[in-house]
Parts: sequence; C-alpha cells; structure tokens
Amino acid sequence: MKIFNAHNFILLFFIFLIPNLILAQGISLVFNNSVGVQPLTLNSTKYSNSKNQDFSISSLRYYISNISIADATGKIFYVDSSFLIDESKPESKRISLNNSQSGNYQSIEFIVGVDSLHNCSGAQSGSLDPLNGMFWTWNSGYIFFKLEGKSSYSNLPENLIEYHIGGYKTPNNNIRKINLQLDSKKTTEILLNADIEKLFSSNDEIDFTETPSITTTTKAHLIANQFSGMFTVEKQE
Repeated sequence: MKIFNAHNFILLFFIFLIPNLILAQGISLVFNNSVGVQPLTLNSTKYSNSKNQDFSISSLRYYISNISIADATGKIFYVDSSFLIDESKPESKRISLNNSQSGNYQSIEFIVGVDSLHNCSGAQSGSLDPLNGMFWTWNSGYIFFKLEGKSSYSNLPENLIEYHIGGYKTPNNNIRKINLQLDSKKTTEILLNADIEKLFSSNDEIDFTETPSITTTTKAHLIANQFSGMFTVEKQE
C-alpha cells in the first residue's frame, strides 16, 4: 500500500490550486485624473483653461456606474453598481470587479453618474450614502460629478469655482454613457485617464468670469456634454 505523505499532498495542492487561482484572477479598473499633460494635484497646482484663465482644484469626485466589458465573442461582463471616485482618496480610484475573469476584452462601457433607478430609490448606503456629500434632495437625486476650486477670474466670494453636475429627468438628463475601445488582449487591469482640461476646452467653453458656478440641473449639460471626451484608455495589462 502506498503512503500518501505530506509531500504528495503539497504537490497535489499546487497542481489543482494554481490554475484555479489564475482562472479566478479578476479585472481591476484604475482611474487617473489629470489636467492636460499634468497630473491633477489638489490645492497647490494652478492650471489654465482654453481661455487662458487660471484655476486650481480643491476637490474632485464623480460616480462611475453600470460598468460592462465585452470580449471579441460578444460575451459581456456587467456590474450593476456605482463607484465614487474621489481624488482625495487614492484607494477609491481602483475598482476591483468582483466575479470577473481576465480575458481578451475589446471594449468597456460605463456611465458617469447614477442611473434613474438608483436616483429614485432615495438615500442608500456605501458609495451612494448621502454622507459622501453627493446627494441633493429626494427630488433631484445624486450629484454625478463635483469639482470645486478657485480662479482669479471668478467673481464669487474667495474666487470660488464650483460645478455640481446632476439631473436624471428629461429635459435635464445629464447622465452620460462612455464607450471606449480596448486592444482585445489578455487583460487583468485597465488604466483609464480622466482629463479635466477637456471640460473647459470645447464648443461650450466655460468662462470662469461668466460661469464660475453650476449647481442646478438646467445648466449642467455644459459640463456633462464633455464627459465623453474626458476619458481615454491609458494602459491595458
């Protein structure tokens, strides 16, 4: 009779466990925020918009929701959740997609904001907790994107600039869908860049003298319409 010793047990353990660990390796999304070619630095760095008006950023937060990743066969991995990206909290900029598997993915899609269902569900927990400071009222719902800072061109007290973008009801539906192409290669991590400069360099240029603040849904489209050009795939590994 053969004795099943510890050495054999350890060998079998690695034979069966390692392939399963590889198979179970999921996908992570990493968000990097920048202003043009410069990394975004809160409170210290001064930037310029397309009108050569200076500004700095003291706070940047936005929701990424309803993430779907498709491979070349049409198979789609979907996550019906909202994630709050907060520049002041580096850990928030990495999203681990639970139950996903690495694969040859060719596109990623998500919305900037919170879908109408979750807007209508009232105050919630986790990333949608009102204590995060991203919830208006029961009627208006969530703030999708919040940028605060200063500009010497602003006529608000202390030269404040503030853009609180939300609204999910027609005609002021400011939820925006982002669709980006991937390289269809084996992927476990996708690095996405959000270029804040694109918000202020468009057909709807923001003049800090005239529009230093947007905190209602009616004008929010001036910022929301630029979300689609703000995101790019920086790296895929």
